[in-house]
Amino acid sequence: MIKIEVDEKVYQYLKQNSTFEDSPNSVLHRLLHLVEGNIAIPEKRTADIFPNFPLNTPKSLAEIIQVICLVKKEGFTRQRATREVADIRSVAIPTVTDKLCRQLGKTSNEIDELLLSENMETFKLLLVKRFPYHVDLIEKTFLELKILDKGEKE
Repeated sequence: MIKIEVDEKVYQYLKQNSTFEDSPNSVLHRLLHLVEGNIAIPEKRTADIFPNFPLNTPKSLAEIIQVICLVKKEGFTRQRATREVADIRSVAIPTVTDKLCRQLGKTSNEIDELLLSENMETFKLLLVKRFPYHVDLIEKTFLELKILDKGEKE
């Protein structure tokens, strides 16, 4: 380990992008996309992973759908998907976690169970209940996920 000193501005930036379990090292690894000690160019998340969001889509719904897509399509854990969405949207990780859990009235453990479930119907119904004006987007997203699930099982 090499010790370095950081000024207050850098420290505040690290603090802003961290969670309770983060160390300065883990924050830097995430922010720099470090892979086995090398800086990796982050992949662009394209329409093949996320749906096109209409302009009136609430940010919280878009973030929740992005987390779901990363978990179901990319095989990410909820934690990693949350970090990725926070990075894509340039927001703090707790902001995404808060939207994912608070908006749906669930704990992070309950969200994990829903995401790991083969049948995503319960998750879809929660979103439809919370965002009734965006049923078309929700239905389209979950229909695509069902097609993906069937394709992977064959």
